[in-house]
Amino acid sequence: PYALACGWKIPARVESIIVISGLGQLSDSETIRDMRWYVRPVLSLGRYAPRLLSMVTGIIGHVAIRWPTIFMRILVHNLVPPDNLAFKMHPGIRKILQNSVQEALRQDHHGVTQDLILYTDSWGFKPEQVLTHIHVWHGTDDPVVPVAHARALIAKLPHVHQHILQNDGHYSVPLNHMDAIFRVLR
Repeated sequence: PYALACGWKIPARVESIIVISGLGQLSDSETIRDMRWYVRPVLSLGRYAPRLLSMVTGIIGHVAIRWPTIFMRILVHNLVPPDNLAFKMHPGIRKILQNSVQEALRQDHHGVTQDLILYTDSWGFKPEQVLTHIHVWHGTDDPVVPVAHARALIAKLPHVHQHILQNDGHYSVPLNHMDAIFRVLR
């Protein structure tokens, strides 16, 4: 919600916002229900047991730093065909993703924990209050963040351009459509 928060709080300084495969408001039980079975309890911890969530993200962080190859195998284990194809077409992206995860967890797991807690709580503003022009890009086959998140957000935003992409997953949207995404910023 960070870009949306900037559009809400400092609209004179933000011309447009792009949300790519982004999580919606997780206080909405509909969007959580559509997520993978193993993600739902973790997100519930953010709302109801943040200390336990911190322990879980600590373990995940330890695995990601100590055994990055195993962690990446787990992370990309259940990719949908469009994401698998995107990873094959962009062979260096796995290493970039691995480095990104490791950097996010390098000092400790508390930032990741705090992000998950923030996502499961009120954002402090309503999407309806964001008056900046927003482009929402999302794949219909995204198993990480189901398209229901994008649709729920789109329904609330007053100045939105939706780019719901058929047969795209979570990773394939930015990898396969980067040129089009950058074009809307011009």
